[in-house]
Amino acid sequence: MKNKIFLRNKNNPIPEFNDLSLNFWISPPLKEKISEIAQLLREKFPNQDYVPQDMYHCTVKSCGLLRKQIQESVIPDVIKKTKEALVGFQPFEVELKGFSQFPNNIFVQVFSPDDKLFELHKRLNNAIPFSEYPEFEGNNYMPHVAVIYFYEEPTELFETIKKNYQEISFGKMLVSQINIIKGGLPPDGHRVDVLETFKLGI
Repeated sequence: MKNKIFLRNKNNPIPEFNDLSLNFWISPPLKEKISEIAQLLREKFPNQDYVPQDMYHCTVKSCGLLRKQIQESVIPDVIKKTKEALVGFQPFEVELKGFSQFPNNIFVQVFSPDDKLFELHKRLNNAIPFSEYPEFEGNNYMPHVAVIYFYEEPTELFETIKKNYQEISFGKMLVSQINIIKGGLPPDGHRVDVLETFKLGI
């Protein structure tokens, strides 16, 4: 794991915001397996910021921060373009295996053996001209499930994961629907609101 990190300030929380994105939820059995490892890590490193189990998801396409990068008025257009881009796209399988990190969090890696997830990202990225992190779209897209954000220096946390969980396999799941969500970090904790759900294969 890389050493570059970004620490959140626990005493000065991030202001409330909502990001708009397209995601799929992680299946309940895989959520449970991830949560079991997260709980073991929480017992040893209680002062980090652990994503709640019911929020585990994989982002397929980011659309930007509402009221900062984009306005609420674009949501109907995003829904329309998403529906058009998903026509005929079939359900596909992904595998969740191992951990990696961004500067601000530790995540579970999401693999797409037949590259269908990357094909889906490309479709949506071409159709929807908004992004919170354009530098991580297209060829730089890295599917992941965020699990731990950093309040404290995480060197020992990295070492524990590398020693015990680096290559752990959580299993495979079928991606059969995509959600448009608003996700936020309000003062009272993590939150997501599902605005629209699209079933694949229609």
